[in-house]
Amino acid sequence: MDGFATARVERIGGVDLDLRGEITLRNAEVYDGSRRLFFRSRRVVLALDGLRDPRLARVDLYDPEIFLRRESDGSWNLERVFRPRKKEERQPPSSGPVSNPPQEDGFPYQGIHLFGGTVHVTTVSESGREVTWTTTGVRGSLIKELGVLTVRPFDGRFYGGMLRSSAEIVSTDPFRCSFQVVVTGADVAKLAERLSLARPVLGRLDAVFALRTSPEKTNSRPIAAGQAEIRDGDLWDLPVFLSILSILGLDPGFNRKLDSAELKFTIEEDRFRIDQMNFLGSPLCLFGEGEMDLSGENLDVVFIPRLGKRGMGDIIPIFGIPLQWLLDVVKGVFVPVVLSGSFDKPRVAVKPGYIVAEPVRKLIETKSSR
Repeated sequence: MDGFATARVERIGGVDLDLRGEITLRNAEVYDGSRRLFFRSRRVVLALDGLRDPRLARVDLYDPEIFLRRESDGSWNLERVFRPRKKEERQPPSSGPVSNPPQEDGFPYQGIHLFGGTVHVTTVSESGREVTWTTTGVRGSLIKELGVLTVRPFDGRFYGGMLRSSAEIVSTDPFRCSFQVVVTGADVAKLAERLSLARPVLGRLDAVFALRTSPEKTNSRPIAAGQAEIRDGDLWDLPVFLSILSILGLDPGFNRKLDSAELKFTIEEDRFRIDQMNFLGSPLCLFGEGEMDLSGENLDVVFIPRLGKRGMGDIIPIFGIPLQWLLDVVKGVFVPVVLSGSFDKPRVAVKPGYIVAEPVRKLIETKSSR
């Protein structure tokens, strides 16, 4: 597939050939153009069309482990993998008669198929911090039709829920693609395990987002937008929320509840932009907007706390803490709580006079009137 990709098989534990024209590679490893492992597979089956001057018809990957990686400069290893190898790097054509016409780029015309795969997606921040998300039990196919590489729905298990994604790679040089991801029923407790919380958070996450990269419109960098909802939850033990309780002088050990949470977001370059979010529950409801790095660093988020549905009965102040900001919340006054630092180690401050975005104001009015 030199005409289609720079990735190549570099390590093989063993090779078998049968009379059906299938070559089986055992314990194969494939590296991208920068010499970093892209995927490994317990068994790779190459189905050939004919044994003399064969064409590659189909590739089946069994128990593959795929490593997708976004570097701190915004580039993805996927771009390097699916960028055609330079002509001078390709093998010269063999001499002699050819019984089958050559494939334009060597991509298997019946596609590449995954069975029981594991996909790791890693983002690297400018500070070098890495964050990885993993999907297991992945099944799916990559088919090339009319010059477009189509990723047929990839289904897998995602932190106690399910993930389904689809994509189209229209061009590999320059790299131009779009994809969609749908997450249903992911366990918030599993998602937050890396934070090593004293008490687990609860909830089920549903999310959908779409991404597009186009040299003409996005300078080859992805732009994504989406929405997420959390139900049946308790998120108060997340560091960002504990810090809000602390600055308002609230006892974190109260009987708390999260009725619903909604986030609308966009992603540009290396920033995760939260355009609108609301957390409805007790003792507080939180409304806000802001942004942070994809790694969870460099927070710049503002929350406006409002009294929860059940009112003063849920408010348990800590003895000896000044209550003015808490009293303002009870009276319905806007108390902007601004978060900086990182998601797992936030810094928090109340900034009276902070200009609250108009969409957030309208959201507060809408949700508070229900």
